[in-house]
Amino acid sequence: ELLSSDQWLGVVLEAERKNRLRLRDTQDPLQKEMEGQSLLLAGTSRGFLVLVDHEDGSARYSVKAHEGSVTMIACNPRRSQVISASTGNVVNIWRLYPHTQEALSLMMSFRITSCPSLMVASRERLCIACNDHIMGSYSLDMYSLTEQTCFTGQPEHSHSDAITGLDSYPRLKLFASCGKDHTLRIWSEDNHPIRVLQLNVAPEGLAFSSHDAHITLSLHAHLHTVINTTYIPEPLQKQLVSIQFPKGVEEGSPRGFTVDLETLPPEDRQRLELVDNTIQQDSYKGALSQE
Repeated sequence: ELLSSDQWLGVVLEAERKNRLRLRDTQDPLQKEMEGQSLLLAGTSRGFLVLVDHEDGSARYSVKAHEGSVTMIACNPRRSQVISASTGNVVNIWRLYPHTQEALSLMMSFRITSCPSLMVASRERLCIACNDHIMGSYSLDMYSLTEQTCFTGQPEHSHSDAITGLDSYPRLKLFASCGKDHTLRIWSEDNHPIRVLQLNVAPEGLAFSSHDAHITLSLHAHLHTVINTTYIPEPLQKQLVSIQFPKGVEEGSPRGFTVDLETLPPEDRQRLELVDNTIQQDSYKGALSQE
């Protein structure tokens, strides 16, 4: 019986191997070359979106996306979407077919009031930050990619100076923004303010940097982490605890990578010796909005 089982397993494995070979031989050449690779997209001043070859920088595929220059591209990998914006204040949503000759197909297009400064997509939501220095308006708007509705931010909750950073945390449906008004702001997917953290310097950028929703801020020449308990309300903290994350290298465990400081150039060693951690956690002052 055991021998019979092993023989049958061998038949199954051989059939799977032959099927993979058959699919490989019938694949599109572009698909075979790009299988397992990340995609590199670029926007041009002539309004084209270009799929760029990783190795030689040549254009594998291009499509006329906008009448004006392409100013920004965002991706929504969970929905296989690419979002592009142009100087004509037009935003296009594209469906991405990564392993085909016609890689991009236009899904929808809409116009906004000013040219986007930052964009980030998170599943069914697209968040766009616009810095209008002439009007003194620094707005943050959420767009539903399924219902085609817009959640406009309220002026009293908006940044009072230019928005410099924008990112999303899809698992909790949160968005984060920072600006030259020395604030870090957390938003719901319906554009309601959740928390405002007052900083003692103006951040130049931010990113959700871990599965646990910690935020990394760029402050001058340093990176600083805002832990999740600083800004996430208690109900969402309980929800975060219940989320199952993929297994990986635990935080604080050895990465198997060390650097001998003596082997570094003098200027690099000097930068490490001058690292200043003066901006500590106590410098963040949280304030829950009334909503």
